[in-house]
Amino acid sequence: MVTLDDAVPTASGLVHPGITTSSAQLAFVKQKVAARAEPWFGAFERARTSSFGSLSYTPRPVAWVGCGSGNSPDEGCTAEMNDAQAAYTHALLWAYTGDKRYAAKSIQILNAWSSTLQGHRFDTTTYKNGHLQAAWAGSVFPKAAEIIRHTGAGWASADVARFEAVLRNAFLPMVRDGWAGGGANWMMSMSEATINIGVFLDDRSVFDDGVSDWRATVPSTIYLSSDGAKPVLPPARAVKSTNLDAYWYNPTRYVDGLQGETCRDMDHVVMGLGATLQAAETAQIQGVDLFGEQQRRLTAAMEYNARYLNNPSASGWACPKPLKTIGTTVRHGWELGYAHYAGDRGVSLPQSRQYMQQFRTRAWTELHLNWQTLTHAVP
Repeated sequence: MVTLDDAVPTASGLVHPGITTSSAQLAFVKQKVAARAEPWFGAFERARTSSFGSLSYTPRPVAWVGCGSGNSPDEGCTAEMNDAQAAYTHALLWAYTGDKRYAAKSIQILNAWSSTLQGHRFDTTTYKNGHLQAAWAGSVFPKAAEIIRHTGAGWASADVARFEAVLRNAFLPMVRDGWAGGGANWMMSMSEATINIGVFLDDRSVFDDGVSDWRATVPSTIYLSSDGAKPVLPPARAVKSTNLDAYWYNPTRYVDGLQGETCRDMDHVVMGLGATLQAAETAQIQGVDLFGEQQRRLTAAMEYNARYLNNPSASGWACPKPLKTIGTTVRHGWELGYAHYAGDRGVSLPQSRQYMQQFRTRAWTELHLNWQTLTHAVP
């Protein structure tokens, strides 16, 4: 039986469960799934019948994860991300059904990695994606672990302690305070991972570091005309005013909502924007209103980029080349931001809604953007 911990702050001031989904959110979706209400039930069924939701899923942990650009080489990179998503999928299925088999599978995956992983390799030649890989997996594993730990799933205290240690030793050093060589999606993914790890560890200083990184970095990833003629310079980077345009992939002009990678491709936009919004959701659960602090900037980015995903020939495109997508990641980062701004705050986001609804019947998980229709949909 799922027993949700009371949403009462610990001595650190942090609330559990409190990474991406709260006790109230888990209970709300559980009721919707039981009632077979859409879009939640359809999304639940896709999670349940996916490879990530299979009760025969087998984790494939490695001692050292080594990831090159584009996962070449792939030394445990795909395995780690698949296992993180599977652990989270099973944690959600446990929370929504009370079927202990799902909890046991999530625990098996978490324990497999905590008993094996030593770290993530990084250098500037072979293992260029080390920080990003640690950020993605370091965002998703804590989401799974937080649900399992605080819903009466029966995770042994010694195993919890070992998982805490692997987060602190194999993930946190790679993501805390970011990395000077990363672009918008790297930086926001690292801030999300730091926030999530801080919550799971019940460590206020780590959580606060992640929030500080978020606050410092978001203004440099999305342009508003109030910033001036050019975007805000990224904090602690080699980017200067002389190479800022190149860092933004040389837009023809700067317009409200342009994101640092809009002129690169939309998948990387959504990787960064999705991490930004997910981190804000966790902070919101913890009583920190990052959504409110950057509402104008974040909603402008959602609407501007969704407009051209809906209609690539729409007027006002600010990039020298046509809109580009490189995969399916672009579909997965919209529900959570829409739920907060449109659902909770009543902000009109017609472009975001139009684009998001195209893919509700194909709700899925990819990298660090996981099952948002299931966890955060609003009608």
